[in-house]
Amino acid sequence: MFLLILPTVLFAQEDEIILRNGGMKYVKVVMVNGDKLIYRATEKPTEPEQEMELKDIYMIHYKTRGNVYIKEDGKRVNGERQDRHNNADLIYLVQGREIVAYNVQVIGDDVTYQEKQKSKKNNLFATTKLVPGASFTTAEVFMIKYADGTREIITPLKEEEKVEEKVEQPVDTLPDEPEQLIVVYHNTSGTETLLSIAQKYDVTVTDIRQWNDIPAKIKNGAKLKKGMQLMLYIKPEEQ
Repeated sequence: MFLLILPTVLFAQEDEIILRNGGMKYVKVVMVNGDKLIYRATEKPTEPEQEMELKDIYMIHYKTRGNVYIKEDGKRVNGERQDRHNNADLIYLVQGREIVAYNVQVIGDDVTYQEKQKSKKNNLFATTKLVPGASFTTAEVFMIKYADGTREIITPLKEEEKVEEKVEQPVDTLPDEPEQLIVVYHNTSGTETLLSIAQKYDVTVTDIRQWNDIPAKIKNGAKLKKGMQLMLYIKPEEQ
């Protein structure tokens, strides 16, 4: 539940907009155009017109013709045209309904209130008294606006938008194309070593050993026997 504070000022001369997030605006409604509500901040004709999305509005209270509820799909439903009393609370139901109430209490999962009942005596004058009204579950109540101006959201109609954390996806890169190598055969001269041959052809000693199954007992710097034929994989320009 959320408690909102509203100054205890009467705005009877203006239209009232109740937003689905619990906010309220007192404006001069100009017109509804498609899925937009056009309004001015005051009744002055010179005031610039502004607009808002109908989907963000729960209810419009026109000072001249009562309540109009806006459904989630933007459809409008005509509602009550009733007197509001300065000392009364107002209950707004999730389904779209305004109830003038007194002594509203939220107890556990229930919202209870009283309502005024008129009675006549001898047909001469009428009296009023407070009697229990129909109670609601908290799941049925959108918001309560108390007589002192504070508002309490019981069941939010519009969930707070979650900002999804944007995860940078790694950019797929194409693998480097394998180098085009050629096979050459090198006949040792009797003065060469694995190191000198590796340097000559720009390859590694490890590669030469793997390509030719050279045993570990032959050291990298030892002279190789004359006439040994080594198979090497080299870049074309290394020929």
